[in-house]
Amino acid sequence: MKKLFLSIYFSLFSFLTFAGPFGLNMGMTYSEISEACNGKSPLRIENDDRYYIFPEKNHSSFKTYIAWIDDEHGLYRIRGISEPVNTDMYGKEIQNIFYDFVYRLEAIYGKAKIKVTL
Repeated sequence: MKKLFLSIYFSLFSFLTFAGPFGLNMGMTYSEISEACNGKSPLRIENDDRYYIFPEKNHSSFKTYIAWIDDEHGLYRIRGISEPVNTDMYGKEIQNIFYDFVYRLEAIYGKAKIKVTL
């Protein structure tokens, strides 16, 4: 079966009592993100807001992280990308991984709002 990539989109909200996903918070500047990533500067992907980042607080499910950083508003989105996942023709393996991950995120951040884009 095809290999699929597990992509999880994080909508970042400002939480005052604890750090956001991967130790990063909405609105962080480029230099603040560099500092939170052990001094590793974000690498620009193209001539837009996307950067590869190397968060100190990473997750074992993800091999690559992409952050959207706006010059005026700072960090506004993070995407974690996994290794390829083998699955059957119904996609059960990828669904199980996704819903397990959602369950764990909801335990930390509250009820998720899932948006499917194709």
